[in-house]
Amino acid sequence: SGICMISEELCHRSANRGCCAQICRLPMQLYHQGKEVKRGYLLSLKDNNQEHNLSKLIEAGVSSFKIEGRLKDESYVANATATFSQNLDSIIKTNQNLCRQSFGKTELNFKADLSKTFNRTFTDGLLTDDKDKLVNDKTPKFMGPLVGKVIKTSFNGKNTEITLKKASKLNFANGDGLTYFAPPQDLHAQKIENTIESVQGFRCNNVLSDLDNTATLQVYGKVKLAQGTSLYRNVDIKFEESLKQKNFALRTIFYKLKLEVTNLKDDDYRCTLSLIDEYQHKFESSLDFTFDASQSPLIEDKIASTLSKKGSIYTRLEKLTFKGELEKLTLKISQVNALRKELLTKWLESFETPLNKLDEYYQFDLTKVNYPCKTIDKRLVLNAQALKIYEMSACKVEDQTEHNCVLTSKYCLVRQYGKCSKEGGKVSDYSLVIGGKTFK
Repeated sequence: SGICMISEELCHRSANRGCCAQICRLPMQLYHQGKEVKRGYLLSLKDNNQEHNLSKLIEAGVSSFKIEGRLKDESYVANATATFSQNLDSIIKTNQNLCRQSFGKTELNFKADLSKTFNRTFTDGLLTDDKDKLVNDKTPKFMGPLVGKVIKTSFNGKNTEITLKKASKLNFANGDGLTYFAPPQDLHAQKIENTIESVQGFRCNNVLSDLDNTATLQVYGKVKLAQGTSLYRNVDIKFEESLKQKNFALRTIFYKLKLEVTNLKDDDYRCTLSLIDEYQHKFESSLDFTFDASQSPLIEDKIASTLSKKGSIYTRLEKLTFKGELEKLTLKISQVNALRKELLTKWLESFETPLNKLDEYYQFDLTKVNYPCKTIDKRLVLNAQALKIYEMSACKVEDQTEHNCVLTSKYCLVRQYGKCSKEGGKVSDYSLVIGGKTFK
């Protein structure tokens, strides 16, 4: 929520100053009048995911989105960025009033899927105020998507063969990582983690069969699994490999070329090659020549093949047009190619200035801000720029207006596992045990 005090209380490490000890990811017990109500990872919030609320957020005035990237690996950042980038492209395509602030277009050579990189399952409840979907009390670990249920297991020497019924149309690969919930080790143990289900896992050593509805996987060592055990995949080798290939994501800038042949005088001609990119930047290069009737003019297909060559892996020819007296073009194809190189070099070298001045092109217009609330909690006003925005929207900053807090979790254990006072329940005499310490 941004105002968490548990880490400070237990470990003297402030969560509000970047030193969180992640107490919320520990197992704990909730009691009411001395009787246990629930045990598990009761404060382990799911990951915030607003993928399906992007349109509404844009309508509300959001002009820039940030993904979580702190302490995340390369695969996570690539996958999450790609997912949201594709969604934004779809929204922009259906709304003529929207456009990207960035140069170029990114093409993905892998299929983005948020479920395949680290997550604690997802919720949009922080924004939609859906308190029933905020916490995953079974585990704070990454399980991965459900891939099937165990039909049988058998031991063969040093290996275990696991046959499962697939949950959907998918394929397995050697090296895949599978997870499952194992029964509690000891229901009467002192450590809470030994009295609840634990997450266990193994690597697939060899895919023995992979049919439409079933698969048989070989695992090194002994793995005991009851029939019907749900299996999840938290390491998808094929997906990981797709993120490691060269140019798995490539940003390119599109441009159009026009080749025009014009008569200067008698048999003197000029070949002009002009370029316009998607940001309406225009460049041209030209070459004067004398028509030679003894030579065959260059044919259109050969010219097109030469002009379609890339000047950089980051550029892409979108359209090529011809104009003028093409039948008089008796240049060598190498001369046309040299003209292309000269033009593309001139264009690519020009990007240094506009890219360095990107902020000048996209200044945020504060006069268009229309904040929907008339009051704002001062805890959300982090600096003078933020204060200026609220003041321009005639929004009053108050000491504490909790109902207007944005993305602040007001998750209540009593409401979740007991009975809320609004529903006639008694909220007194509750306590929470974490790491051997009791909190009222």
